[in-house]
Amino acid sequence: MRRQGHVVRYRTLLFCLCGLAVLLALMAQIAVSNWYEPIRHEGMSMLPTIGDGDRLLVNTHSGPAVRGDLILFLYPRDQSKSFVKRIVGLPGEKLRIDAAGRVYVNGRQLNERYTRPEFNRTPTEVREQLIPSGTCFVIGDDRDWSNDSRFFGPLPLRLIRGRVIARYWPLGKPLEKAPQ
Repeated sequence: MRRQGHVVRYRTLLFCLCGLAVLLALMAQIAVSNWYEPIRHEGMSMLPTIGDGDRLLVNTHSGPAVRGDLILFLYPRDQSKSFVKRIVGLPGEKLRIDAAGRVYVNGRQLNERYTRPEFNRTPTEVREQLIPSGTCFVIGDDRDWSNDSRFFGPLPLRLIRGRVIARYWPLGKPLEKAPQ
C-alpha cells in the first residue's frame, strides 16, 4: 500500500513536470514568433557579408537602428518586397558618396571594412544631402548589385521591419558587426 502511494506521487510529479515543459515550450514559441523572424536572403547585394541563400534571424523588436546595422525593410517602391541593407546615415546627418564610392558622414569618411573594392567598380556618386528626420540612408555591401538609397532616396524608418542579428545557415559563418 505504501509503495502505491509513492507511485501515485511520482506519476503526479511527472505529469506536472511534463505539463510545465509543454507550457514553457509554448511560451518560448510565442516569444520567438513575436520577436524574431527567420528569413532567407536572396541576391548578391550584401556580398561579402551575406550571400545568396543565407538564412538570417531578424529581431523585429530591436529598438532604434544605428549606423552599421543590417536591417530588413519593406522596399519603398513595392512594399510587398523586403530587402536587407546596411544603415550608413541617420536622420539629421549630412551624407555624400564620392566618385570613388567612398561614403562620408558629416565630412568624415566611414570605415567600411565590410565591403571590397571589387564590389564597387561602378560607383554611383551622391552629392551631399541632409538625411531628413524620420529617415535613414541604406546601402548594400556589394555596391554594383545593390538597389538602395542611392536610387530610391532615404528610407522612411517606419518601413524597417527589424535588425538582422544572426546567420544560422550556413553554419560557422557568423555576421561581423560593422564599426560605428
